[in-house]
Amino acid sequence: MKIAILLKKIARSSLTVTKNSVSYNRYQKYSLPGGSMIKHKHSFFAIFLLFAVLFYSIAEAAAPKPTVTITANDSTATEAGPTIGQFTVTRMGSTASALTVYFAVSGTATSGSDYSSIGTSVTIPKKSASAAVTVTPINDTLVESDETVVVTLSTNAAYTVGTPSSATVTITSDDIASLPTVTITANDATATEAGPTTGQFTVTRTGSTTSALAVYFAVSGTATSGSD
Repeated sequence: MKIAILLKKIARSSLTVTKNSVSYNRYQKYSLPGGSMIKHKHSFFAIFLLFAVLFYSIAEAAAPKPTVTITANDSTATEAGPTIGQFTVTRMGSTASALTVYFAVSGTATSGSDYSSIGTSVTIPKKSASAAVTVTPINDTLVESDETVVVTLSTNAAYTVGTPSSATVTITSDDIASLPTVTITANDATATEAGPTTGQFTVTRTGSTTSALAVYFAVSGTATSGSD
């Protein structure tokens, strides 16, 4: 209804189309999406131009959203070096404008202590189909097992999340635990049958004592176990 009224007014007036608005010589402004700096006094051309602007706006709004995915194109990062790991976020669809893709970060590695922060978004530049997210390990002296950085794409109105939507980079540590050293002495070197009196060996370790340690040995000699 509003468009019909607008067209009747256009038919009886000259038209000035500016960005985001249409002005008439006898009527108030009517906002429209799109448009360009054009002036024309012919009603037929004005109507044609109005429909062109509306068609362009509808087509632009109906354009399909890009689909975004993520992969770990370099899935291993090392503290030694260090060497980086890398995710690649890729879009399928139009590359006419930049696209910001948001993500969540999880995993067993800790941002700021195990690797430099990677943020929570990456922008794919105009005319580009992908952008990289780089994982840079922080080389510490802690003895650690391998740790992971997991990036999962977040939903957003500007794009559709495709498959794969999550990827993992593993950080390997160059710090290896030092093995304890074990020794044995006979702190009571004589045992006697009379009594009897015992003899005793002492097994000693040097190094960490944070956990129990099983030490294995072999038995030999002239005495026989079970009878002597």
